[in-house]
Amino acid sequence: MYFNCLEKIIRKSTSKDEGGEWGIEHLPQEYYQLIQRALDVYRSSDIVNEEQRRTGGKEWDKTNLLAFRNYARMQFKDILL
Repeated sequence: MYFNCLEKIIRKSTSKDEGGEWGIEHLPQEYYQLIQRALDVYRSSDIVNEEQRRTGGKEWDKTNLLAFRNYARMQFKDILL
C-alpha cells in the first residue's frame, strides 16, 4: 500500500502543501509534528528576512530532521532497488 500511495504522489504533480498533507496521513506518526510544523511555516504569511528564509524564522530540531531524512532515504532506497 505504501508503495502504491507513494507512486501516485510521485506520478502526479503535487504541491508542497498536498505532499505535506499526504505525509501526515500516510507516514509514521513520529513524523507528524515535524511535517505539520513544516506545513505551518509554508502556509504562514509571516514576513521573514533573507537570513531566516531557510528555516521560516523557526528553530528546528536537527535530530528530528535527520531522522526524517534517513527514514525517507531508506524508503526510496527500498523502492528503487
